[in-house]
Amino acid sequence: MRYVFFAVVSIINLIFMGAVFPNLNLVGIYPDIIIASIVSIAILEQSMAGAMIGLVCGLMLDLLFSSAIGIYAIPYLIVGASMFFCQKKFAICGSVFAADTFCRRGKPDERVYFRIDCIHDGRRL
Repeated sequence: MRYVFFAVVSIINLIFMGAVFPNLNLVGIYPDIIIASIVSIAILEQSMAGAMIGLVCGLMLDLLFSSAIGIYAIPYLIVGASMFFCQKKFAICGSVFAADTFCRRGKPDERVYFRIDCIHDGRRL
């Protein structure tokens, strides 16, 4: 069921990226919702599913809207894979999101908290 949801989200993203967002041209820039979905899937699934979805969506965008293969596929694959490898910096508990600070000032285990009463892997964040 989860993969059906991923397929539906990918198809909706492809439709929006190909038909809707090029018409929303704001100073030559249009939104890229595929990147947002790749990042969220890679963090929430904690697997390479985000990278694979990025690769498939990128290949579909390349086949439909590009003159060369890999223009979209390779960056989307890299984003999904890098978010998979950086997922240990993120802790997600229900609706709570806590991320490690990238600027290490103070203790080495310093975290940015949005809610303190979240417990992840048996320890309090």
